[in-house]
Amino acid sequence: MENKIVIDERNVYGQKLYYPANPTAEYLATIADTETLTLRTLRVAKKMGFIVEMLQQDIPHILRDKE
Repeated sequence: MENKIVIDERNVYGQKLYYPANPTAEYLATIADTETLTLRTLRVAKKMGFIVEMLQQDIPHILRDKE
């Protein structure tokens, strides 16, 4: 198992939620019995030696060049 937890931050109704974005993060969510990971869970995972990374977000479509 990889020692890295990758999460995808999404804004849902004004609240930041952290979705698992790799198998290790999915296993952690399964153990926590949740679909998303809380900051508390991520902090505990970091204390356990896991590396926590955020999935890079795409540039909004309004900033892309028009062809």
